Amino acid sequence: MTNEEFTKIRGEFNELCESALKLKGDAYTRGTGDRLANFKKCAEDLGITPRQAWSVYFHKHLDAIFYFIKTGSQGPEGIKENIKDARNYLDLLVGLIEEIGQLDSVRGDSNSTLGSELAASDPIYNLLNGSISLQRKGI
Repeated sequence: MTNEEFTKIRGEFNELCESALKLKGDAYTRGTGDRLANFKKCAEDLGITPRQAWSVYFHKHLDAIFYFIKTGSQGPEGIKENIKDARNYLDLLVGLIEEIGQLDSVRGDSNSTLGSELAASDPIYNLLNGSISLQRKGI
């Protein structure tokens, strides 16, 4: 694939991702105007952090992507849809971290000052810190 072909595909895919974020955005605000309300409500209901709630939703898309990589089989949504959603969920994670003012401090180094909400028990902290891996057996 040439750089030009890749740039074209990436541009088209970026447009799909942006369109999906806009389309689904209103539904997930729960009428509050808060784009992250869905994660916050889920977190409140389950007694976890919004990032932990996010990780459950994100994991669903990673599972589908890993399954495709391992088997070549696509789920009912299709692999492109799973990849698009996973990319968008990463943007939403940036929003969740930025909202608590810690985006720049989440680097996984020992000099980072992390608030009590971003504790070592948080799976996203551990992922960013390198304490856990998304690597799956057989992939």
